[in-house]
Amino acid sequence: MFRSRLALGLCLLLGAGAASAQDAPDWKFEKPFTQTITTTVDQTVSVTGKEPVKQKQEVVLTVTWTPTPAADKKTVTLRKKIDALRITATAGKKEINFDSDKSPVKGNPDDALLRPLVGPEITLTLDRETGKVTDVQGVEEAVSKVSNEQGAALLGRLLSKDTVTQLAEAAFPVLPAKKNDTKEMTQTLTLPLGKYRARTTLTNEGAKDKVVTIKVEKELKFDPAEKAEPFTLRPLTVELPKAGGTILFDTAAGRVQEANLEIKQDKPQTIKADVGGTPVEAMVTFTYTMKVETKK
Repeated sequence: MFRSRLALGLCLLLGAGAASAQDAPDWKFEKPFTQTITTTVDQTVSVTGKEPVKQKQEVVLTVTWTPTPAADKKTVTLRKKIDALRITATAGKKEINFDSDKSPVKGNPDDALLRPLVGPEITLTLDRETGKVTDVQGVEEAVSKVSNEQGAALLGRLLSKDTVTQLAEAAFPVLPAKKNDTKEMTQTLTLPLGKYRARTTLTNEGAKDKVVTIKVEKELKFDPAEKAEPFTLRPLTVELPKAGGTILFDTAAGRVQEANLEIKQDKPQTIKADVGGTPVEAMVTFTYTMKVETKK
């Protein structure tokens, strides 16, 4: 269960007047660039009659993107490589500490599970006009190179075409060109417990020193699945908090300089389910943060 949450966290492994051309947030796919993506999760799950379980997780992922623009500049091919991964996580008494930059630890199941996530390369094609991914290549080849069965399964989930598509479209959206302009996009993420739907609004707040500030507002909705073995979720409406953050876009480099996002559930959310025929009610609070930094 803890590893499932870890996989989810990784999936969850990732936003007056006319602007001058030099101040417009226009993507430039001219040379390779490296990003560090840091996500944190701080969650408390309280089940009636039991001690609350506190879960904390920090994942630091280093990714290099190598672009090859098409001749007509309407699409770009992006090769994505995972260079490094560091994870610190606790759930109750269970702990995971992994750093791909350190030597492998023999006999450590977490090391055997997570190390195959580092190194694989996949290639995707992005339509620059719509911000949509039109093709993904290399997933099956990357998974086939992993001998560890659990590692291969985890890598397959994290590098599935749906996951890669959603993360890439969130990483390279069509941005509002002028101050006070807005752009909207929607995404749906299907998980064992149901579907998460996110509507994101991006607002251009203007440029200073060739850096455009983009305000990010997210509205989240959850549609629970009728069954999610071994759980049977009771009919419920889950009210998720709105999320927000900022994107600092370097117009000279043509890419994100830094982006920050926070989702916070201060008011306990009640989840009701039947587990093996036994009614269970849990109260959940959490804070999720993500920070993206592009190396110069």
